[in-house]
Amino acid sequence: MSNPILNDKAFRQAATQPGWGAPDPSTRQTPIDDGPVSPWQSASGTMTVNGTLTATGVLMVLLLAAAAFGWSQVTVGGGFPPLALVGVVVGLVSVIALYFKPMWAKVLGPIYAVAEGIFVGAISRFYEERY
Repeated sequence: MSNPILNDKAFRQAATQPGWGAPDPSTRQTPIDDGPVSPWQSASGTMTVNGTLTATGVLMVLLLAAAAFGWSQVTVGGGFPPLALVGVVVGLVSVIALYFKPMWAKVLGPIYAVAEGIFVGAISRFYEERY
């Protein structure tokens, strides 16, 4: 016995009639669009490889400098520095803000890099001294 649902006749019939996969255009008042789109536009309007590499390099330098600072804040035999927890909180707030306002990336990106650099440096030195 052949499949009563997945057969050639059912596929031909589904292709000619709107259904779950294809909305019926006669029942729509407005055309289908891509949904909400951010109104923000960059200065040049396009993303380039050069711009991406530059931003990545600058953020990496900021992260490494902040990690060196975080590393120096942990003392031998000392506890975990509270400054590292501040880095985690600031980084988390930056990420949440960037999720809702991506146009703030030029400001919050470096803040996030510095905050996470401090945390990564401090936690690395803490584990180095502890273990």
